[in-house]
Amino acid sequence: MAKVRDHALEEDEPVLRAVALTALGEALLKREGDAVGARELVDDALKLLAHEEDPVAHFDALNARATVGAWLGSQDDYVRFMERAYAVALDAGRKDLQTIAAQALAGAHLVALELDEAELLITRALELAGESGSVRARMSATLSYGWFLRLKGEYDAAETLVEEVRASAEELGVEPTIAASLVTLGWIARRQGDLRKSERLFREAVRLTGGRGYRGILPDYQAALATTLADLGKVDEAERLAREAAENAVPEDTSGQVFAITAIASVRVAQKRDEEAQDLFEDAIELARRSNLRLFERHPLEQLVAFLRDRGRDEDAAPYEARILELSPPTPESTARIA
Repeated sequence: MAKVRDHALEEDEPVLRAVALTALGEALLKREGDAVGARELVDDALKLLAHEEDPVAHFDALNARATVGAWLGSQDDYVRFMERAYAVALDAGRKDLQTIAAQALAGAHLVALELDEAELLITRALELAGESGSVRARMSATLSYGWFLRLKGEYDAAETLVEEVRASAEELGVEPTIAASLVTLGWIARRQGDLRKSERLFREAVRLTGGRGYRGILPDYQAALATTLADLGKVDEAERLAREAAENAVPEDTSGQVFAITAIASVRVAQKRDEEAQDLFEDAIELARRSNLRLFERHPLEQLVAFLRDRGRDEDAAPYEARILELSPPTPESTARIA
């Protein structure tokens, strides 16, 4: 891509150069975890495209810039650039691109645990995907809907949808979507108490993602696997993976840091290092809360509550469980627990 960029510069082809800069930025983000460097490259691409009529190149650059914003801890940037991308796709009449943008904006609402708003956007994304005829757009929108159903506590329905996405992605050989499906299924299995199935699914997602060298998402997957391994008593491997997740998660990636710290805390629980475990859980909770990442705050909260209750510290667990209930509307799972 660097050669393509240089050739485009020589030939005075701004669109081609912008496409190359966007691709370089995405590669730098995914493979090196360099969000600041990626931002510079994609911003240069957007400047080149400011007066060019190429909606796909413009959409891709805005999409990449939104992702960079999320990595740098700015949900405002993420939403702002994705809204611009949606407008570009709308003007171009590209329903496949509209699907991607609507689904991405739904993701922002899911992270904030604004489930009603997320549902409206995901429903629209599914409609657009069907109208566009794009198989990949449909897979992406359906995976988001599966994630939404998981957060609602509708695990059987979520599992059915995500398994469909996984099968389609395997048929097409789209490994990132396969890995994302595996991880979603892994979290569903954890919720249903099947830790061995969760381990198998997370392990396969780590294998696929690690083989592609994607530093961007790998730490989250490693942390998920480490947490499950710790719960299963496989402490040595869990600690190794948790440390790798912490090392691979770049400082600006708040969600990656939260998951890595939570994984290490889970390892400390398995090692009976209770004071250190609680401190780490609270660090992860505070980091997520400062960044207003309500979904990611819930993960360490739930782990901390399980730990405290396992130690017979129900009174200590109560305020953390109350915070969990504050973060999202009632689900079938929470209703059953309260009952």
